Amino acid sequence: MLDDFDQQLSSQIKHLVQDTLERQSMSLRSCIQLLCQQTGCSAQRLNRLFLGVEGITLRRYVLQQRIDKAIERLVYTTDSVGEIARQTGYHDEHHLGTHLVAERGLPPDHFLALRAVRHQPSPYLVTMSQDTVPLIVHSKCQ
Repeated sequence: MLDDFDQQLSSQIKHLVQDTLERQSMSLRSCIQLLCQQTGCSAQRLNRLFLGVEGITLRRYVLQQRIDKAIERLVYTTDSVGEIARQTGYHDEHHLGTHLVAERGLPPDHFLALRAVRHQPSPYLVTMSQDTVPLIVHSKCQ
């Protein structure tokens, strides 16, 4: 039976993972070792607890968070795939690409295409009518 302590520790671990991955580039193994040091628990204990509370292993959670961070950076920054790989704890862009395809079924180029689309001007302009109801007008119609 899970108690409040287990749930609180699981929540603390999730915050530590997100904070750690935000601040520094770290391999999966290093991240889990740091979590063990910060919580005073063994990797087995953390994994069992996390699986019981969250329904996935700690390793899988950390991996998903690293992938999410890499995708976010691929879409929203101008950094190269290699830079993003290193920023998110992967050895190189090939290592990141392999994980992206395995976890999300999409290569880095897919996310780079989303980045390119984000930087294109929209063909639609939003204008306000006299009644302040927004009208969406295609720029070719003006």
